[in-house]
Amino acid sequence: MLKYILKRILLLIPVLIGITFLSFALMHVAGSDVVTQLYTNRGVEVSQEIIDAKKATTNFTNMVTPDVVAKKALTDAEHGKDMSVYSTYVKTCHTIAKLLPQKTMMKLWLIQQRLL
Repeated sequence: MLKYILKRILLLIPVLIGITFLSFALMHVAGSDVVTQLYTNRGVEVSQEIIDAKKATTNFTNMVTPDVVAKKALTDAEHGKDMSVYSTYVKTCHTIAKLLPQKTMMKLWLIQQRLL
């Protein structure tokens, strides 16, 4: 039984690689990206700025669109808060940024975004 399970797990690796390659090839052949298709399939006419903002936030982890951040900032301003921070993740990063050198923070950010 253990041999069977191990064999199935090992067969999973080429299947995942194949599926990844196939989905990449299909997206490349389609000639468009997911965000543009999302808006055009709904039949909604959206400005290029909104599409660009959506693309920018989907490329990076823990990022949201500017309209969501603006809503949070307005809500916080109505409650009399001096500073508006969107999420716990951002609050944590803000605290860490005060403690660590800027060069270290940039390196951590580049690693997190898979750019380094």
